[in-house]
Amino acid sequence: MSNYNRFKKDSIGLSPYAIKFRGLQRTEQTQIRLTYYLNQEIEELEITQIDEALPYLKREGWVWVNIDGLHDEALMQKISDVFNINPMMMSDIMQTEARPRVYELDDDVLITSKMVEDESISGIQLTAENLSIILKKKLVLTFQEHIGDVFDPVRERIRKHSQRFSDLGSAYLIFTLLDIVIDHYNYILSELGERIESNEEQLSGVAKKSVLMRINRFKKDIIFLRRAIRPTRDMVINLLKLDSEVLPDEIRVHYRELLDNINNAYESIESYSEVLNDQFNTFNTHLNNRLNDVIKFLTMFSTVFIPATFIAGVYGTNFDHIPELHWRYGYFAMWALMIVVVLGMLWYFKRKKWM
Repeated sequence: MSNYNRFKKDSIGLSPYAIKFRGLQRTEQTQIRLTYYLNQEIEELEITQIDEALPYLKREGWVWVNIDGLHDEALMQKISDVFNINPMMMSDIMQTEARPRVYELDDDVLITSKMVEDESISGIQLTAENLSIILKKKLVLTFQEHIGDVFDPVRERIRKHSQRFSDLGSAYLIFTLLDIVIDHYNYILSELGERIESNEEQLSGVAKKSVLMRINRFKKDIIFLRRAIRPTRDMVINLLKLDSEVLPDEIRVHYRELLDNINNAYESIESYSEVLNDQFNTFNTHLNNRLNDVIKFLTMFSTVFIPATFIAGVYGTNFDHIPELHWRYGYFAMWALMIVVVLGMLWYFKRKKWM
């Protein structure tokens, strides 16, 4: 599980306009992919120079440029110059540890969020990647930390010539991208939820240390997801409130759908957090009951043998005149007395339902 809220010392005192990479480099080379869409006609290509996108901006239709890898500061500076992006926005994009947010500056809208993925083959191994989106009138720029195929379903929808991409333009593309991010939240939560609920069966038996380790691991996963989902939920709420020319009123019904989906994820987080707390309390209850049973058994064992120990101690004293010592059947009588006392105490405990 990755910690994505680390603040580096070299970020102290840095200008908010400084285009400086402040994150963890996750790819060797930067990859740039361009998608051009006009009236259900699509062009897709990989470009090596950001200048190659300029001719498409002069045409009708909208352009989506996806940049994988943020560590090349010279390239980020060139992107800022070519597309006339405010340096403050570019600085926020380069700060991959920042909290998700949305704001408008110079008629451009910046949206940042956290993409959470499960990198394990079996089990849960969560990682978070910062996603930044800049929305212009005919242009969408997306910035990811490493090369991946998380947005391939969106590209497939574009290839199928969805009418909404023609009617709503790049604003609808923003919806589909954020929808993918939130769908990943819900998917990972469903997988994690199944594993959390499987703990219930193990808790019904003897409390095992392995169950406690699973509960603690799931708690860390829930905390990790909450730190991504809660600020993303705030971002979607602020996105709905944003009054911008690049966000037509017709798109807001789709953004409200985003809010419903992120609320569902947020409620799942809270629900599973309560389930884990209940499981932890149940585990401690089982553990305490087991400890009480052990103490109860040892107490009863000691109590039963205290009278026998007392009797044996009496006849083990070093007095010369103990009448029973010279009686022929004194030894057997002592044993009979101890057995009767022990059996009598066991009968009394059982009658009182202490055992």
